[in-house]
Amino acid sequence: WSSMSLAGELAGSDPARVVADSIAEYWARDMQSILIASLTGVFADNVANDAGDMIVDVATDAAGAVGAGEKISASLILQARQTMGDAAVRLAAIAMHSIIHTELLRQNLITFIPNNQADIGWGTYMGYTVVVDDSCPAVAGTNRVTYTSYLLGRGAVAYGEGSPKKSSEVENIPSAGNGAGQEVLYSRRSFIMHPRGVKFTAGSMAGVSPTNAELALATNWSRVYQRKAIRLVAIRTNG
Repeated sequence: WSSMSLAGELAGSDPARVVADSIAEYWARDMQSILIASLTGVFADNVANDAGDMIVDVATDAAGAVGAGEKISASLILQARQTMGDAAVRLAAIAMHSIIHTELLRQNLITFIPNNQADIGWGTYMGYTVVVDDSCPAVAGTNRVTYTSYLLGRGAVAYGEGSPKKSSEVENIPSAGNGAGQEVLYSRRSFIMHPRGVKFTAGSMAGVSPTNAELALATNWSRVYQRKAIRLVAIRTNG
């Protein structure tokens, strides 16, 4: 990120400080998009090679009003949970688009409990911590939108943080900005985020690290654990 010193002088505030205060939020959004892209690829591989046994899909692209059977519901969540059999007790959270969250609120299925009981602000559902994120897939068809929600268990995604030599750095360019100067802020992160139970094959990858688009490809993933050992379930609905 960069900011011109002259702009700060004219505005009466320091734009570089505003940018610095926003970096944590930037990385949080970036990691969310990486995770959703990875899950998209993992479930695409599941459809292609494992008969979609990690997915419950009731969405259609039919014309007309969306029926109750094509929407999120308690019964559908239980059906999704059952794809893990007796290992379903490992599931701990459900992530969904805000449209789906609103539908559950409409059905009066979201419970709000104290923060010290696994509620991070969006409530709980069937004991699962609810996470609302509009980066969860919402794919528009000819007639309808298909939303994907995720049931996740603790430890379903492994995470590792590296240590760049310089995690943050400021470069000053005195001649820029009509001589008032320019500050360029660099923020570096080295991390691995990987769904457990599947391997990344790099079957279709152009660079050293995968892009989000490449993470979302089925050809880059292959399941290596049995179904019950993978604490992930996808639920596809029209609302």
